[in-house]
Amino acid sequence: MQVMLTDSGTSHFWGYLGPDVGNLRGRLITANPEALALSVESVEQRHGQILSWKGETVRLGREYVATMQERHLSKVRTALLAGGSVVGFIAARAAFTLFTGGSGGGGGGGPPR
Repeated sequence: MQVMLTDSGTSHFWGYLGPDVGNLRGRLITANPEALALSVESVEQRHGQILSWKGETVRLGREYVATMQERHLSKVRTALLAGGSVVGFIAARAAFTLFTGGSGGGGGGGPPR
């Protein structure tokens, strides 16, 4: 989930989230009409710098939230990534077999004398 703070939210959380934070990204823990709690994975400052967090919980009053966006995995992109990985694995295995296989015979013409 991504949460964009209002200007007053940026000012209010300045000391806790850091200077000039505009967006928070993380997992929604709880939500009610007054507030929401987010397990924060990163914060983005208004000038674009992104800072990583380790899942700390931040409780935000709704008056400090400008917008919320829910993020989902794309089924099409996930399927394409999985298919590409399988094709890459098969190609790598075929190349490895081609270069290390060679012929199985080692000459010879009967028992030693």
